[in-house]
Amino acid sequence: MCAATWAFANNSADHTMLILWNHGWGILDPRWNSETNKWEVGSGVLSGCPIKRSGSAQVGLSKTRRGFIFGENPRTYLNNEDLIDGLAFINEKLLKGKSLDVLAFDTCMGGMLEVGYQVAPYAKYLVGNQSCSLRDGFDYRGVLSALNQGPEPRDLVITMVHVFDNYYSKHDTSGVYTHTALDLS
Repeated sequence: MCAATWAFANNSADHTMLILWNHGWGILDPRWNSETNKWEVGSGVLSGCPIKRSGSAQVGLSKTRRGFIFGENPRTYLNNEDLIDGLAFINEKLLKGKSLDVLAFDTCMGGMLEVGYQVAPYAKYLVGNQSCSLRDGFDYRGVLSALNQGPEPRDLVITMVHVFDNYYSKHDTSGVYTHTALDLS
């Protein structure tokens, strides 16, 4: 919360956006398995994800670089309940009751409809992947270029999806990605 407090208190803007990055399981809350020293969500649940696939949907932190803010020591992460608590704090205390214009997840599964349902009271638009992301994450050059044009939030999220599509069409040989922007109203 310290970073959000500093960012929203020390900067004025017509619109607000928060990007969460690291690694994510969307609506699923994993558990640390101290026997395997890996985050787990259950056998086979995410076996289709090339990033998360390691036997039975286990991901060792050494193999990941993106998601819902995982830590090995201490073994913590931003679970869905804490995500909502954090967004409520930002909404009530920092933005004085206003919603974020854009909440973006530079993670796997941050754009799930179930995530959108949870965050709808705190954001107008949700941007993210419904499935797995490349380890590259967002094309931040493209996103910053779009931001420099000063678009309205709706136009920004549409542009973010186009930037993502352009990047992934060149870098994802599988051709399977599900980046989306959701109007949470």
